[in-house]
Amino acid sequence: MRQRNLPALVLMVACVMQVLQTEHLSRPRRNHRYAPAYRFRSHPPHRFGLTAALVQSAAGSSNFASTAAATFGSNTTTGNTIFVVVATKNDVAISSISDSPGGNTYSQRCGVATANRLDIWSAENITGGTIPTITVNFSSSETSMIQIIEFSGLATSAFDQTANQTQFTTTTGCTSTVTATLAQANEVFIGAHVNRSTDAGTWTVHNGFSLILDSSTSSGMTQQMHTQYLVVSATTGQESICDHSTSITVISLVGSFKASSAGAGFPPLDSDRKRPPYPHALARM
Repeated sequence: MRQRNLPALVLMVACVMQVLQTEHLSRPRRNHRYAPAYRFRSHPPHRFGLTAALVQSAAGSSNFASTAAATFGSNTTTGNTIFVVVATKNDVAISSISDSPGGNTYSQRCGVATANRLDIWSAENITGGTIPTITVNFSSSETSMIQIIEFSGLATSAFDQTANQTQFTTTTGCTSTVTATLAQANEVFIGAHVNRSTDAGTWTVHNGFSLILDSSTSSGMTQQMHTQYLVVSATTGQESICDHSTSITVISLVGSFKASSAGAGFPPLDSDRKRPPYPHALARM
């Protein structure tokens, strides 16, 4: 009986071997030149334009003086941007802003002037490598608060959009209102909010913003300044929103500034390597 079943067993084994051989031949050959090597990697920010980053900040004030000054805590970097946010008790004009050492040129980018003044100035593509003192010069004596902020990765002609609002009715919710649509997808919003009241308190960021600096002065005025920033990757306008722990009257200002590259979204994985042919092409090799 075992001898009668032997031919059938041999035939079955032969069939299995034929199937395995056919399947093996139909598979694409593993040529290392064409073998796909899909691997995940981190993309440097410059590959898709999100290069802007906060570097450092500092604050200063003046008490009925013609100048106000602040000094960074470490060396600035050549090519970066320095912002100067100025809030005044009155509406005395800013005649100029300068730094030393450095010799960079500052220009007003946006601002609002009501009973008080709130401005954002900047120097782009700076000469760095030093720890500069930045001086705000007023056309006459003024009581003020200033903040100086260094950012990396911004364009040399960065300013794009702005919006502002003065809320004379006391509130705990502070907003600049929404800017117009942006000129490019990758930009940085700088928001500034000034407590015009004498009520102290704390600020809370909202709407995806991150804190830059909170500063205050009791030298000639009891006021507070809050700055925050938001890096975006879309052209939708934004508003600078924050809360205050007490009900205050507030001036709010926001400006948007272009990153150094508009970017083109995330590059595909292994975009620097040649894609392998499809399996059916490999099978014919």
